[in-house]
Amino acid sequence: MNDISNCPVCKSLSISKVDFKSHQELGDFEISECANCSHRFLRNPPSSKELENYYNHLYAKDKRVYKTGKPGFRDYALIKTLKSCLPKNACVLDIGSNFGSTLLAFPKSYKLEGIELSKSAATVANQSPRLTIHQTPFEKINLPNSKFDCIVSLAVIEHISDTNFFLKKISKLLKPGGIVVLMTGDYSSWTAQKLLHNWHLYHSGGHLHFFSKKSLHYALNQHALITYRCLWSGPNKFTFKLPPLIGRILHCQTTSILLPMLFAKKHQGDHIYVWAKLEN
Repeated sequence: MNDISNCPVCKSLSISKVDFKSHQELGDFEISECANCSHRFLRNPPSSKELENYYNHLYAKDKRVYKTGKPGFRDYALIKTLKSCLPKNACVLDIGSNFGSTLLAFPKSYKLEGIELSKSAATVANQSPRLTIHQTPFEKINLPNSKFDCIVSLAVIEHISDTNFFLKKISKLLKPGGIVVLMTGDYSSWTAQKLLHNWHLYHSGGHLHFFSKKSLHYALNQHALITYRCLWSGPNKFTFKLPPLIGRILHCQTTSILLPMLFAKKHQGDHIYVWAKLEN
């Protein structure tokens, strides 16, 4: 295992150990926090080979043979926030495209590409004539610079070893004025702070990073990706007290994106969506 001595986001050496560990399938890992940007990360993360073996094992068990993904309410809600900002023949990339459900919520005139490491999911998604899905790690894929009007990446960045390289590449692939939407966990949210070391995202397999609102904005902005919108989904002070079924309906991602004034503009739910635009 490596031992990281400076912050992966801002490179500060002012880091300290958090008083609990991340318990994952690959083992138990110390968590560090940066005093400068507040980012949290595994101090002694698994090696790239260990991670590769872990994901290969997961994908080998992935026997899903469903039809190409059908967009859900969340997908349509998310795309609704983007369509008015994009040209009618926009070129879109989804990093972590799964079965293609998010991509297929975009208008039919758009050119749609995805990156998906699961062979079964990529194969199924490629059955749609609208989609081009690459089964190649984002870090290794060769795509033209300034190709995309929009890049979407949901629940991916926390798995990426080099987040600066990841965001730098996104900024290169975007056209000037292009938009990126990221979703990840937010440990600084009310929900995560209430759960403390029991917050499930600290212990999810392959999670190397735990962003706060501050550290995610910092990470984006240093690559000329200027944040302009931020919403949270997940339990909040009101829905936390309700029966789980009712609470999930009220604080789910679809509700948060469609009706942000209800709860999502408050820093409470533990999943953060950030919209950012590449500086011209």
